Amino acid sequence: MSYLGGRQPYDILKLHNKYGPVVRIAPNELSFNSAQSWKDIYGHRKGHETFVKSSFYDGGNFADKAHSIVSERDPEKHSEMRRYLSNAFSDRSLREQEHLIAKNVDAFIDQVGRLGTEPEGVDMTTWFNLLTFDIIGELAFGVSFDGIMSGKTHFWISVVLESMGQASLSDTITRFPWLGKLYMRFNPGWLEKLSAGSQKHENYTMNLIERKDFMAYLLQERGDDGKPLSEVQLAAHASDFVLGWLEMRTTLAKLHFLYDVEVLETGVDWQRDAEMHLLWKKPTVRPTQSGGASGIGLATASILASRGARVHILDLNPPTGDDAVLPDSVIYTRCDITDWASLRSAFTKAGRVDIAVANAGVSQESDYFADTFDADGLLEEPRWAVIDVNFRAVLNFTKLALSAFRRQGPGGSLVITASATAYSPEYSLPAYSAAKLGLIGLVRALRPQMPLYGATINAVAPAATITKLLPKDLAKPIMAAGAPPRQVESYGRDPEGIVNSRGRWNGRCILTLGDQWTEMEEPISSLRKQWFGEYNTEMTAFQQKLTDTRPQGNAVL
Repeated sequence: MSYLGGRQPYDILKLHNKYGPVVRIAPNELSFNSAQSWKDIYGHRKGHETFVKSSFYDGGNFADKAHSIVSERDPEKHSEMRRYLSNAFSDRSLREQEHLIAKNVDAFIDQVGRLGTEPEGVDMTTWFNLLTFDIIGELAFGVSFDGIMSGKTHFWISVVLESMGQASLSDTITRFPWLGKLYMRFNPGWLEKLSAGSQKHENYTMNLIERKDFMAYLLQERGDDGKPLSEVQLAAHASDFVLGWLEMRTTLAKLHFLYDVEVLETGVDWQRDAEMHLLWKKPTVRPTQSGGASGIGLATASILASRGARVHILDLNPPTGDDAVLPDSVIYTRCDITDWASLRSAFTKAGRVDIAVANAGVSQESDYFADTFDADGLLEEPRWAVIDVNFRAVLNFTKLALSAFRRQGPGGSLVITASATAYSPEYSLPAYSAAKLGLIGLVRALRPQMPLYGATINAVAPAATITKLLPKDLAKPIMAAGAPPRQVESYGRDPEGIVNSRGRWNGRCILTLGDQWTEMEEPISSLRKQWFGEYNTEMTAFQQKLTDTRPQGNAVL
């Protein structure tokens, strides 16, 4: 009953606790439970014979035609398999597949986040199964099983899970033949069912192998005889990948989800990290951005459009010159972002907004604090355009974006274009620098509130970049003096390949300088007690709680 009920490991552990590290569990079987035994059995020891696997492994789905690395009992053949499989699991090949994992994790977070708001909650075991199966489908066969998107278990996963249970039953009957006779008397069709399930699993795996999308590295490999691997051999390995990946990864994910408070490193905001996701999330994403007709904004729109996004760019003037021809997925809307009605109308036209990029900006036209006089000789009020466009309009843009996120549900991303002058002000641009620093302050203030919207807020802080605000003729002497050049074409490409931290960022800012970038906010936050003082940090945090007028329970940090 211990074997049939899946209690065998627990019952054997009880025996070890009672009798010690070596226990006989059958006439010809010993169970070892020590670190040394692990080394002796699985390690390569000079002058000692290799431990051969149990005959249990002769019962694999493909064993009558080809063994896999799991079922192969011959040490020499196993070594050959290990050699040609190692390339498929090299650091380089795994990095090349990272985007496939990220894509499925992103869809998983979206779906669970959406369904998790329902009163009945979410069965995480089911969803972890769907996630792991979709990922291994992408990695092994180049095809997703669409479990996450459909929310339904693919028929093959049912076959796989059932076959695992049947394999346990088969092993039990092998150990206790009398039980097999009894079981078959009460379940006369069991053997045929087991055979049919195995055949179904084998046939489906073979069909996927024939796509030739599977394991490009393995398709290039050859055995010790110089011949390429057969399709049935590839299918045997693929079967193991699916079974091993599905069971082990799903169990690990469930354990982390259940026991994260106990086993994860303290002092790390795991909840925030778990809620993070990649900016380039899915083909249906609909970004809306201000200041998108030129410079960094147009470069951002082009990158998003190239990834299948439908992009709305809001600007006073349409793109000109070589930029005038826009792809069908990029829609220009004339908009004065300093005018509330115009900006509100543009958001209404865009409809759903998944990513909102506040990019519009103007430079400081003159010395803001210089004495200028009107016709009556009186000190003239300075022009407010640098504040209206760079700060007030961004506040309005943010308000409309958050309103959209609130209506749509979880998943929104707000990106604000600040400036490197927010961290290191330009002496000749005090008003401009102050406005951009105000945007960083906005990101910091909204960061703890964004989970209420199921969204994130982040910023980019470009240094001197050749755009309409800084034409090439003006940039030339700056670059000649040693400042690193930066073209708008490079924006958005660095974070895609480099900023691949686990999950979804919130409250971060990427400062770009030449071909280098630095995330600014986390280091500043982690060193707060050093530069702000421990007493000041504690007292201001206490004051923040006292003055928080939001409804009870909404202060999500």
